[in-house]
Order: sequence, then C-alpha cells, then structure tokens
Amino acid sequence: YINETRIYIEELLRSLFRGEDRSIYDKITKCLLNLKNAQWIENYRARAYSDIIKDIEQQLIQHIKELEKSVMKSNLDLDNFTKISDVSKILIEIDEMRCFEKFVPILKQYIDEFNLKFQGIINNVFIVIKDTFNLDKSNEPVYKTFDYYTAEKALLYLDACKTFFILKNDSILILKGLENYIRNYINFIKEEIKGYFDIIKQSKTGNENDMLKKIEIISNRLQEIVEIKTTCNRIFSCFRRPIETIIKDWNKLLSDYLNDLSEEKHKLYLTQSIEFLDNKLSIIKILSNLDWFLKDKKYIDIYHKYQEKLLLQVHDIDKEMIDAIKNFDYELLDDKMTALRPSNKIEKHFYEKAKRFLSMGLNQLKEDTRGLTLVLTHHLEKEQIKLIVENLKRLEKSKFVIEKHLNISHAMC
Repeated sequence: YINETRIYIEELLRSLFRGEDRSIYDKITKCLLNLKNAQWIENYRARAYSDIIKDIEQQLIQHIKELEKSVMKSNLDLDNFTKISDVSKILIEIDEMRCFEKFVPILKQYIDEFNLKFQGIINNVFIVIKDTFNLDKSNEPVYKTFDYYTAEKALLYLDACKTFFILKNDSILILKGLENYIRNYINFIKEEIKGYFDIIKQSKTGNENDMLKKIEIISNRLQEIVEIKTTCNRIFSCFRRPIETIIKDWNKLLSDYLNDLSEEKHKLYLTQSIEFLDNKLSIIKILSNLDWFLKDKKYIDIYHKYQEKLLLQVHDIDKEMIDAIKNFDYELLDDKMTALRPSNKIEKHFYEKAKRFLSMGLNQLKEDTRGLTLVLTHHLEKEQIKLIVENLKRLEKSKFVIEKHLNISHAMC
C-alpha cells in the first residue's frame, strides 16, 4: 500500500508541477490524508511514512523555489505592468499549496518568505508612484506638469495589483489617491486656462510676450487633454465626462470669441479706428496659435482678412494725407497722422512718409513765400501781397501739426 501510494502521489506531483489539472490539489490532499492515516505502519516498518513525506516536502519546496526564481527574474517595474497577470498566476499557484501545510508544515515558511519578497518588489514600485505624484504629501500639490503617460501606466499597474490578495488593500488605497490627483489636475487645468483666457479677452492692449506665454500655456494644456483622450484609455475611461466637457466647452468658447472678434473688427474697419483695429489684429494673431484645436473657422483667416483690409485702408489714408498736404488742410492731416502714429510697422512707415512729405511741403511753402517777398521789393502787386498773406496764414495754421508730429529738425527746415 505504501509503495502504491508513493507512486501515485509522485504522479500527482508531476501533474501539479506541469499545471495540467486544477483539481489536483484535492487529489494530493486526499492522498496525503490517507498517508497520514497510515502513519501507524512505522510501528512495523521504520520511516516508511516519514521518508515519503520528506520526499514530498523536498519536491514541493523545490517547486516553490523554481516558481520564485521565475518571478524574481521578471522585471516588474512600472513599464512592465503587463507581466503582473503572469506573476499573479504563479502567486495563486504558490498560495494554493497552503492546503498541504498541515501535512508539510515547513511549506508555510517558504510561502511566507516568497510573499514577503514579492511584496517588497511591488512596494518599491508603489513608492515610485507615490513619490512621482506626491500622494503621501499633506500639503497642496503644485500642478506645473503632469506626466499622464506615467499616470496611465500607474493606473494599469495598480489595477493589476488589485488581483493580489496580499496587495489588494495597498493598491486600492494608492489607486484612489492617484485617481483623486488626476481629478484635481483636470479641474486645475480647467480653471487655469479659463483664467488666462479671460485676461486675454479683457486686455485691449498689453504685453505681447505675456499674452503669447498665456496662449502657449492654454495650448499646451488643451494638447494634454486631447492626448489623454486619444492615448490614455485608462485615464479617459475614468474621467470621460470632465475631459469631453473641456474639449466641447473650449471649442465653443474659441469659436464664439472668434465670431465676436470678427464682428468687432468689421465695426472698427468701418469707423477707420486704425489703432484699435491694429491692436485687435495683434491679439487675433496670437490667438491663431490655438487654431489647431478648432474644427471650422480659424483665427488666422480673420487675421489675414483684416490685415489686408487694414493695409488698403492705410493706403487710402496715405493718399488723403498727401492730398491734405497739397491742399494745406492741416486739420485733416493731423487726424490721419494721429490715426497712424501709434500703430504697427506698416502704419508707422506711412506715418514717417507723411512726416517727410509734410516737411517738404512746409519747406516749399516757406521758399515760395520768401521768393514772393523778394519779388515784392521790385514790383508791388496786390495779388502777390494777397498770396503772401495767405501763405503766412497757412504756415501759422501748420504750427500745431509741426509741434505734434515733427521734431525740431523738421520744424527748422
């Protein structure tokens, strides 16, 4: 009976080690129980029972060591979360051997040691996750950057670890902390970019570099949201609603503001408010950095449309200024030059051109007047005197334009 049992249990163990039959544990347990009930045979045959149990013990310990070795060879860092499921099967297999502990008590020591080693490996990864996202810090986190690819891997890793009975509590606790961190980060993004956009909308003029920085931040944040949606399925599945809401709301917000700016630009164009038109063009050009996010209309199209109109309008004003100089209409000239003076490079070019024409016109007027006075010393004619008086009045009327738009060197010409 003892020899038959030895042969049978060895067959069962081979089947166990090959993982062929999940019901094998019950068969081995039953066989071990039968052996234990036959332990009395040692009263007649020394070590008959003990030798079989010792052999079973050695085989089971060796099998545990082999399984442990395969686990320890596996790289179980954050980048290898897919290996967790394979390790889980090994862990379950080893833990199922606890049913043999009452027959082979030393197995408990080996199983517990393996579990501790495995927990140590996984806990090191847990520490990395907590440190990366400051999950153990009591103070408020600073959301300057968010490594959503690492967060995605961490969530998948923690999901896999939930299946381990020895890791379940820790993994769930860290998982909740990380999900809460991501939730707060998404809310932070929502508030941050809204705040920056409100500042941009309210600014009539401002530091272009500062506005560019704000638009760059908005663009980067929106890019993060889009990439999370398209590449991070685990994060997106958990935060689908807030992410889709941000994308939907910002498409509407940018489209509505584009329409508002388009209407405002049209009014400014009709009223020839060049300074304000130019300022709005600068803002629109900066906002065009967000065009990648829009589905339909683009800010750059509005920019090109009114940039062209502005250029045509400036050309018209240029012609009006030259005519005003020729006709000595200094009030009209002042209006047109004032409209151009604070504007961009194109308008400044025409403004400087007008200054040169004005200077040349005034110099010519002075020369003509001086020439008439010389003629007067020889031929006193009423029409010439009248023309001199008219020219002097024109020079007098030009004083405020000279003081306002020409520097001293121009005025002295």
